[in-house]
This record gives sequence, structure tokens and C-alpha cells, in this order.
Amino acid sequence: MPESTNARPAFRPRITLMLVYVAAFFFCYCLALVAPGLIEIWQELPQAPGAADLERAEQTAMRIARPRLGLALAAAVVTTAAGGSAGLLPGLGSRDDQAS
Repeated sequence: MPESTNARPAFRPRITLMLVYVAAFFFCYCLALVAPGLIEIWQELPQAPGAADLERAEQTAMRIARPRLGLALAAAVVTTAAGGSAGLLPGLGSRDDQAS
């Protein structure tokens, strides 16, 4: 008996995988953009920081991070798009299309 021609294609969660890549790149870019400011804050803290010191450090960290979040998100989206279209990210891109 011939095999059925109505075979369903393999499940490929490209959208989910793309969102995972964007989130991972976003985290990496946020860390890279905010780390220098956070290191300065950490170095300025006393050996035994009190509640007021920690609150001031948290407010300073938020002030440093907030304007850079958009840049980190844009960089994450561009990196994911470029890596996917070049076939460098597993599960995305043209190499997977050629294999099927």
C-alpha cells in the first residue's frame, strides 16, 4: 500500500525559538550596557551597606538602566534577524528551508 501523501510537516517552533533568542540577546545586551555603571555603584558601597545605601544604589542602577533598555531591545531584534537570515542560529533561517 502506498504511503500517504498527506503527511504533516515536522513541527518547527520558529516563532517561539525566535522569542527565546530575542530574550537571550536582550539579557546579554542589557548586562553589557549596564555593567560598567553597576560596577561603579558596587565600588562606592561601603563594606556593610545599610538600607539607605542599598536604596540609593538601586535608584542609581534604575536611572542608569532605563534609557538603555530600548537600545538593548533594538540590538537584540537586529541580532536575531541577522543571525536567522544568515542561518547562524539553529532552528531559524535559510539552512532549515533548504534541508526540507
